[in-house]
Amino acid sequence: LKAQIDSNSDVQVENNHLQNVIEEMKITQSKLVELVKQQKQDLIDSKETEQILNKKQASYQTVSSRAETLQLQLMKTQAELAHQKEKAKHKRKEEKYWAKYGLTK
Repeated sequence: LKAQIDSNSDVQVENNHLQNVIEEMKITQSKLVELVKQQKQDLIDSKETEQILNKKQASYQTVSSRAETLQLQLMKTQAELAHQKEKAKHKRKEEKYWAKYGLTK
């Protein structure tokens, strides 16, 4: 009878130990589930951030391209203006030359 009581006591100790292990595993599993949820959310957030960055980069490309176009237009306008000024200067010289002799062209 004493051997059976000791055996039952050993079984009870082992059962208690296994119950503790099971509880620790449940806690660990719960933590892992939360970690996986957080990683999924982080992934979603990083994809959203990537989309935002892609949109901003596309917008920047558009603005940059537009700025290049405007810069080229400005350069063309400046060149045309310089040409018109040169023509006007030449015309004034020519008019002065003809006026010097009292003539008109």
